Amino acid sequence: MNLSIQSLTVSQITPALFAGFVRRQQVKRCWRKESGRWVLKDIAFLDDWSPADYTHLLQKLRAILLSGGAVLAAFDGGVLAGFAAVTNEPFGPAEEYLQLSELNVSQPLRGQGIGGWLTGLLAADLAARGRRVALSCKKERLNFYHR
Repeated sequence: MNLSIQSLTVSQITPALFAGFVRRQQVKRCWRKESGRWVLKDIAFLDDWSPADYTHLLQKLRAILLSGGAVLAAFDGGVLAGFAAVTNEPFGPAEEYLQLSELNVSQPLRGQGIGGWLTGLLAADLAARGRRVALSCKKERLNFYHR
């Protein structure tokens, strides 16, 4: 694996960017809010993106960049291996948080540290600007964030 990291621009957010990217993820349990409390539920499904989902993702990533957010991408030999996006909409008591809006690693490359590398770079950049990352996620990703 020959990884490189790049901050993406709006002009790079195209359907061609995702050629070779495998989004698929088997989900077995999800957090759901019931009666005001978060509970972990057994809910199995295959999470994958349709063409419409990719169109929505492209619009979302472009909007994040246009509003001053950031999109980092990891490439393996020129093919997208993973990406992370953080918004530029501060919140929290001192407006110290920014939302980690996207974090995805191509299925064949998961478990090799790419997601950790991307989030670490984003977190370090935000910390240098007095900000912190906030996130919400599925159970399978919660284990990743704990690591």
